Amino acid sequence: MQGHQKTGPNRKLIILKKLAFGSSSPFSKNILTLFAGNVFAFVLPVAFYPVLSRLFSHEDYAMYGLFFSVFSFLEIASAGRYDFGIVMPEKDDDAMNLVVGGLLISFAYSLLILSLLFPLKDILSSQLGNPQLANWLFFIPMSLVLMSVTKLGNSWLLRKKEFRAASINKASQKISEVSSQLTLGLLRSGNGLIIGDVVGRTLSAIVSLVQTLRSGFDLRKINGSLIKANLLRFAELPKYGIVPSMLNSLGGLLPVFIVSSYYSVDISGSFNF
Repeated sequence: MQGHQKTGPNRKLIILKKLAFGSSSPFSKNILTLFAGNVFAFVLPVAFYPVLSRLFSHEDYAMYGLFFSVFSFLEIASAGRYDFGIVMPEKDDDAMNLVVGGLLISFAYSLLILSLLFPLKDILSSQLGNPQLANWLFFIPMSLVLMSVTKLGNSWLLRKKEFRAASINKASQKISEVSSQLTLGLLRSGNGLIIGDVVGRTLSAIVSLVQTLRSGFDLRKINGSLIKANLLRFAELPKYGIVPSMLNSLGGLLPVFIVSSYYSVDISGSFNF
């Protein structure tokens, strides 16, 4: 009896390990597929950092760090957090209308940011200690829409269990981003880091859009009443998710803003790199 009690928990543990990590487990394969895409997206830029650091100056990294930080803060609300709700509806029709609703919110949000940039861009860039950033801020609204397309498309792909496609989307963004930055750096193009970032997001959005349409997304099932109904149904996502997430993000981005505001471009560029 004692021997049975000792081996019982061990057998259960072995079974759980096989279910989670066994080579034949669909769950483990899906996790590994997503993990591989994220690892590749992380490793690729790091591998080229020694080259990029010789192609771009501290001034370039100072500006890019600020651009990326402002974008990262604003991006949280770009789709109203509805990308987290796409896997929730039982019917695909509701999920598809939620995707389109998130895109409409993204367009409206980006137009709002664009309208605010006209009177505030010079003030914002001066407060951040980098007046040259002012005109480059106009790339942010477009980047917000592109990012929303990617986020909403990836959430749809995860709903449809298209894990490989979602992983490819992540990898394609970094491949195009790094290759564009390398090309522009070799051509000695100013602010190639920002342009490369936008190019990467553009390609990722295109790839995500194509794969979304290929995975059963039917535009004929989109209608205004369903969009409105599903946005209201999942209204708690923006209501309770946007402000806490933006405050959390701001906490992580504050060092970039502080260093850029109070230290030289060389120091802020090194810090951002």
